[in-house]
Amino acid sequence: NITRDIAPEDVPALFVRWAPRASLSPFEHGLCAAIHAFGEISDEGAFSYFFCARGSAARTAREVLRTAGADEAARVLDKALALVDFSEDVTRRRAMLDGLDDDKRTALSALQWELDSLREPTLAALAKYARTHRAALS
Repeated sequence: NITRDIAPEDVPALFVRWAPRASLSPFEHGLCAAIHAFGEISDEGAFSYFFCARGSAARTAREVLRTAGADEAARVLDKALALVDFSEDVTRRRAMLDGLDDDKRTALSALQWELDSLREPTLAALAKYARTHRAALS
């Protein structure tokens, strides 16, 4: 159990701690999805995120970001979802990769900079959300 306040800088560490666990509560799963989407897109770009296996949780990540009060980060995910023919099946998403035009590829890549500029407020919102729901953390 987490017995202290979660600081924004602790949020990525929570993802690393939970990622290998086989069974997560719905709250933990959603929080991990949001942390991963935020971290992956802001570090590598939406292009990288959507075509990896964990990109299958993009809709969950968007909803948790919105629920946590990270509305601007959720809007970045909305933009990305609007650019691709989103499927939770990573094989289908990868199959459509060749069909993406240069404009869509560039737009997906550019979303990295939008999320990177939202790093502090997004991490603060996720930390506050995790603190508020501490009882759901195991």
